Amino acid sequence: MGIVQPDFLEKIGLTVGKDIPEPSDDQITIVFTNNAAAERIPLTSWLIAHRIGHAFSATDRRAWKN
Repeated sequence: MGIVQPDFLEKIGLTVGKDIPEPSDDQITIVFTNNAAAERIPLTSWLIAHRIGHAFSATDRRAWKN
């Protein structure tokens, strides 16, 4: 999905500072949603890196559309 604002997290029932740690200026927080395969496929380090790549790619594609 890419970069989201805290109000998006509130819409899905998460609160920054309560459910998700408040990141400092040099940190990022990644929240995986719609993980339909979680019951079938273990979340390995490779899979985490792969999904992060998709998130970065989606963010980059949206930036070029504007």
